[in-house]
Amino acid sequence: MRSVSGTLVKYFPQTGIIKLKTDGNKMLIISTSNLNDVEFDSSVSDKFQADTIVRRAKIQLEKNIGSNDFTVVSMQTGVQWQPSYYIRLVNDKDARLVMKGTVENFSEDLDDVDLDLVVGAPQMFFGTQFDPISVGYLTSLITTSYNGTYAMDNRFLSNAQSANWDYGNVATGSVPIAGEDEYTADGEKVSDLYYYKAGKISLKKNTKTLIPLSLTTIPYKDVYEADITDITNYYVNRTVTYDEMQRTDAYHSLKFTNKAGAPITTAPVFVVDQDEKPLAQDQIKYTPVNADVLVRLSKAIDVSVKSKDEELSRSEKVKKYNKLYYDKITLKGTVEVSNYLDKPITLSVKKSVNGEVTKADGGTTSKSGRYNSLNPFSTVKWEIDLKAGEKKTITYEYEVYITTGY
Repeated sequence: MRSVSGTLVKYFPQTGIIKLKTDGNKMLIISTSNLNDVEFDSSVSDKFQADTIVRRAKIQLEKNIGSNDFTVVSMQTGVQWQPSYYIRLVNDKDARLVMKGTVENFSEDLDDVDLDLVVGAPQMFFGTQFDPISVGYLTSLITTSYNGTYAMDNRFLSNAQSANWDYGNVATGSVPIAGEDEYTADGEKVSDLYYYKAGKISLKKNTKTLIPLSLTTIPYKDVYEADITDITNYYVNRTVTYDEMQRTDAYHSLKFTNKAGAPITTAPVFVVDQDEKPLAQDQIKYTPVNADVLVRLSKAIDVSVKSKDEELSRSEKVKKYNKLYYDKITLKGTVEVSNYLDKPITLSVKKSVNGEVTKADGGTTSKSGRYNSLNPFSTVKWEIDLKAGEKKTITYEYEVYITTGY
């Protein structure tokens, strides 16, 4: 370790290098990372010089006129908003839906400016690339294309993406619900976008504010659903692996139709009951006006769904495909559903199989168009009404082809 003294000639912030003229009239180049401490003979000035030259646009008119009005439209990063929703269940049929917008300002002080909040994802192909007129040099020949998805700042232009990244950071503070009149901020639909007119606001740099956008009463209904995958997968396993009933989780959700007069955007949603006890936090996807919305609440622990498969018959070498022989296996599936709640429910059950469904016991069958060898991917859907404490059994049959060789 050594100590040197002298006069600071220049500092290079890009590299952290300083240029020092020593008392011995020698020039020393040293990195700031090698400095332990610096001592000054007198007080240090905390002022610095800055270039006062600024860029201004100069507009030349074609003829002499006293005055002329013009409008400047430009893109500016640094201001973004993040939507969120709050649902309070008023009773077993109606709920109150609140939409809020958190506006963040990283750009500059905003004083009494008009603010519109946009729902949608506008195309911003060039992202935050500067317009050539705004830079003080000649641009080079552009030989590559620009992709808006590459510009990371482009994310600030889509409230839907911001909502996805802030999923889980939902403000759950006091929100006016009970006793408040319904309201919706003035807005209008322009092409594929919806503009909420938030009015005039003043917002300091590096601050944020919360703006209520709408509050409305919505009718809803409880929905229960279960999705049973192809647990057996006979084409791969060549046998029924599970002989006992297998449990599948059922889920409880809220279903309502968007009657708010404006589209619902992708955003977090927080759900509470009549006493404002938290029930769930989910994510609402973009939903047009008059379309249905599904908000998942929890696993339906008082609704039981069990299923199993069993082999019924086997027909050997019934088909030949690509020089290979195939056996046809007929399987029977059984689904047991039970409602342990003290109220009737409608349970939607979907069963997927890697095969051809031949019997559905009142269900609706469909095929996705995808195949695994000779076997289509099929689904069966049932809408099952269950009284309080009721149990029902449904069955289905399907066929699977498996290879047996040449």
